[in-house]
Amino acid sequence: MQLLADRNGSPQFATAANIVTGAYPKFACKGGLIGLIDGTKGGEQPFMSLPYCPIQAESWTTLPSWRFVDGLQQNAVGCVDAATERFVLHRFPDGGELFRLDHVLSIDDYLSIDGDVTFLLRMKSSVAIVVVQRNMNVTSTGAEVPLGSELLTSCLAPRPVDRQPAALALVVAADKSVGILELKAKAGAEESTPTPILVKGLNSGQLRLVASRLGSDVFIGIGDPQFDGGVGRMVVMQMREKPTLLFDSSTGENQRSGPFNYGQCAAFLGDVNGDSVPELCVTSPWGPCPSIDIVSGATGETLKSWWPNALAGSAGHWISIDSAANRVLVGGANGRGDPENLSKPGQTWLLSLPALLVLNRWDLPSTLWPPQ
Repeated sequence: MQLLADRNGSPQFATAANIVTGAYPKFACKGGLIGLIDGTKGGEQPFMSLPYCPIQAESWTTLPSWRFVDGLQQNAVGCVDAATERFVLHRFPDGGELFRLDHVLSIDDYLSIDGDVTFLLRMKSSVAIVVVQRNMNVTSTGAEVPLGSELLTSCLAPRPVDRQPAALALVVAADKSVGILELKAKAGAEESTPTPILVKGLNSGQLRLVASRLGSDVFIGIGDPQFDGGVGRMVVMQMREKPTLLFDSSTGENQRSGPFNYGQCAAFLGDVNGDSVPELCVTSPWGPCPSIDIVSGATGETLKSWWPNALAGSAGHWISIDSAANRVLVGGANGRGDPENLSKPGQTWLLSLPALLVLNRWDLPSTLWPPQ
C-alpha cells in the first residue's frame, strides 16, 4: 500500500496484488496488478498488469518490492522482479520500460524531495541509489559496503542543507559488532568505519531500519520483529558524535511483551507531541491481536493503539506517509503463501496526525485468482 497526494480532496493510494492459479500449496504466480484506489469513491481506477509478481510471497517479513511514483512529468512504478533480481521503472499505466537495473534484491527505501524521487535498492553487498527527476531523467550510482562488513538493511534520511537524501546502512562489521554508517557513492567509501550502535541481541536476518531528521539531529529506529522468539522489539537512537539510546522496547519502563513481531514495520511521523523528538508508527501484524501503535520516539511510551480484526486478515505490513506528514496509511495482507493469508484480504487503515484518529478503513486483497 502507498499513500499518494489527494485529488480533488479525496485520498488516493496505490495497491498491488499477485495473480495466482491453483490451490495451496501448489499455487503458481501468473503475474500481478498495480492500481490506484480512490479512498472516497472506492474501487480501482487505472491499473497496470505485470508479467511477474509485485509482492514477494513465502516470507514472514515481506521485503518492499514496488513503489508508485507520482508528481513527476508522468506517473511511473518501480518494481523488483524477485525471480530475475531486476529493478524496472515502468511507465504507468501502459507498463512501458523507462529504466532497469540488474542484481537488485529489494527496494530498501523510497523518498520524494522537491520533485525528485530517490530509490534505495539493496544488492548483495552494496546499494544502488536511483534518482528519478521531475522531467523523468534517471541517474544511478552505486555505494559499496566497507570490506569485511555484511549489509543488513539500509534507509534514506534527508540532509538539512542540500535536501539530497543520505543513504544509511546497518551492517555487521568485521569484529561482528552491529554498526551504522553513511554509504557514499565515491572512491574511498570502502575506508569508512561503521559507528557501533551498542545494542545487543539484534536478530541480523530480519531487521528494519528507518531514519528521520529534526533540525540538525538524525534519529534512527531499528525494528527487530524476530526478537525473543517472535515477540519483537523496537530501538530508537539519536545519532550525534556518539549514538544515544532513547529507548529499547525489550526493557525499561515501557517494555513490550506482546503481541507478536513488534517492529515488523515502522516509520517516523514527525514531532507529534512537541518534545523535539519524532514519534513512530510501529506495527505488530501477526497473532490473535495485531496492533498498530503510535509511540513516543523519546521514551517508547504508547500514545495510541488500534487493534485490527484478526479474523479479517493481518494489518501492518506496510506504512506510507503523505508529503505533509499529517496522515499515515497502514497496509494489510503481505501475500504470504498459506491458507490464512490467501483467504483473507488484509486491512488498510488511514490515520490522521497529530489528532491520532482513524479516517477510514478498507479490506483489500494481496492475492487474486483469475476466473477459471
